Amino acid sequence: MSGALPWTPYHIAEQNFPALLEPVAAELARLTGRLETYHRRLHMAAVDRSRVDRAREVVARAQRELAALASER
Repeated sequence: MSGALPWTPYHIAEQNFPALLEPVAAELARLTGRLETYHRRLHMAAVDRSRVDRAREVVARAQRELAALASER
């Protein structure tokens, strides 16, 4: 454990990035599924479908960037 840690009401032990990343990655996967469902199943104007597609790209990019961070040593 590192030197003096600031007080926090959440955890006593020092946390590590992989443990913190897991729930974030899971939430991004959930959002990916939701946006995929919107894209495939919902009727919407072309402009809205385009925005959903852009949102899918944003979430996919975030997933790739988090995966790259997770693979860093």
